[in-house]
Amino acid sequence: MLWELRALCRQRVQVALRTGVDGFGRETYGNDVEYTARVVGKNHLVRDSRGEQVVSTRMVYFALTPEIGVHDRLTLSTGDARSTEDGARRPAIISVGVSPDDLGGEALVAYLA
Repeated sequence: MLWELRALCRQRVQVALRTGVDGFGRETYGNDVEYTARVVGKNHLVRDSRGEQVVSTRMVYFALTPEIGVHDRLTLSTGDARSTEDGARRPAIISVGVSPDDLGGEALVAYLA
């Protein structure tokens, strides 16, 4: 990843990997791990895990490349979400992609609802 993008990653987000489903059908998650990232509020048309086109309202560029997927849980700080509600602080991950840079590096990008 370009050092310029790494310098822009000033926010912190927490990622908890999905571990399964409990007996009541609720998803269970592991421990939250904090990453530095760049949270960008921008509408972007992406394809979700079912292949349907949906609008993403935020993109999260990670300084490090965590192993995350669409079923994992991402938690934004209240300053980045501009809300204390769980729906705003923990938006659904619509899609995860890789954004290449000019020097052959890559940045992981999570597209949020």
